[in-house]
Parts: sequence; C-alpha cells; structure tokens
Amino acid sequence: MKKSIIALAAAVLTLGCSIAAQAEQGVIALVAGNKMVVEDSLGDYTCAEIYSGWSYDEGDLIYGDLHSYGMQDWYDDTSGEEITVYVDDYWQNAEQAMNYLRR
Repeated sequence: MKKSIIALAAAVLTLGCSIAAQAEQGVIALVAGNKMVVEDSLGDYTCAEIYSGWSYDEGDLIYGDLHSYGMQDWYDDTSGEEITVYVDDYWQNAEQAMNYLRR
C-alpha cells in the first residue's frame, strides 16, 4: 500500500512538472482597458482580451499557452493570480500589437 501511494505521488509530480514545462513564458507589455499585450521570449507579441482577473500590471511575468487562439487561462507569476483571456492574435510585431490596442 505504501509503495503504491509513493508511486502515485511520483506520477502526479512528474505530470505536474511536464505540464509546467510546456507553459510558455511572457511579460505583460501593455494593458489598455480590457485588452492586454504580452511579449513572449522570442520578442513577439500575443494580443488578448481579458475576461477575468484583476491583479495584473505591465511588467508581470506570465505563464500559459501564448500561441493558441481562443480562451486561455494564464498564470501571473508576479501576482500569483490566474487570468482568463481570449487570445485574438499571436506572433505579432510591435506595430500590429499597438494597432490591436487601438481597435
């Protein structure tokens, strides 16, 4: 029984680590109203509409799926909060990101 509990705990930790390793990292570059632009580790920008979460600021470190369209849950490592967003565009340059905020 004890061995199976230890094996289960090890499996859960391994799964959790593999999920965390798949999360992309970015920094909140700009926030305007209910829109957010996140700069990813390659210097590209992800443009998203904010649906929930209120404890975020420009400069916060974000983890999550930055390169898929649709509803996503991101983790703000700076504030320790989860943010639900709808990703409208990704792999955008700076000019495209600014145009997104103006729409």
